[in-house]
Amino acid sequence: MKAGKKGKRKGSKNERKIATEFKEWWGKGEWARTPLSGGWSSKSVREGFRTCGDIITTAEDFPFCVEGKHQEGWELIQLLSNPKSILYKFWGQAVTQTPSGLIPLLVVHRNYRESLVITRESVFCGTVLE
Repeated sequence: MKAGKKGKRKGSKNERKIATEFKEWWGKGEWARTPLSGGWSSKSVREGFRTCGDIITTAEDFPFCVEGKHQEGWELIQLLSNPKSILYKFWGQAVTQTPSGLIPLLVVHRNYRESLVITRESVFCGTVLE
């Protein structure tokens, strides 16, 4: 198997896991990984879902646009010490894909580690989830 296919499969598995975890956390709505563009061929398939990032949901009050990554070779210290880190690239992608009115949320995972969740400071200052 080519490395690209393995990475794509690993990323898809991670996105399904993230969707399941967000469904359990948020407690309402339907949750799934964003299907490939061919999966959006008809309006009836898209109906009710807000689409952005890697996770889709029917929960209209969910304020985030979720970007999920499963990547090796990064360390948490890179957020503090290396602005050229892959984590900054991932965050930039999350911010770029987030439509107005939503908050970017990045979930980065690597093997045998807990996931790292990155979002805006306003989420933790009590201005978003109240």
